[in-house]
Amino acid sequence: LGFGGAFTEAAAHNWIRLSPRDRAEVMRLYFAKPSEGGHGYTLGRVPINSCDFSVRPYTFDEVAGDRELEHFDTTVSHDVANGIV
Repeated sequence: LGFGGAFTEAAAHNWIRLSPRDRAEVMRLYFAKPSEGGHGYTLGRVPINSCDFSVRPYTFDEVAGDRELEHFDTTVSHDVANGIV
């Protein structure tokens, strides 16, 4: 296994405000080995629905009762548009 954290919509709102250089530094700090000054993350989790760190509630399937997920947004357009992915 490994160690990691969740990458949420709230984090993405801050992430997109960073310069490319600062984004690279954040990634280094998360994923570099502790001996290299990082936290040593090896995993990252992205929620597939809104969570308590979302700006507003959302889902990737707004059709009630769609147990077969025929209307599931496989493009995860919400997360792409909001900088999560």
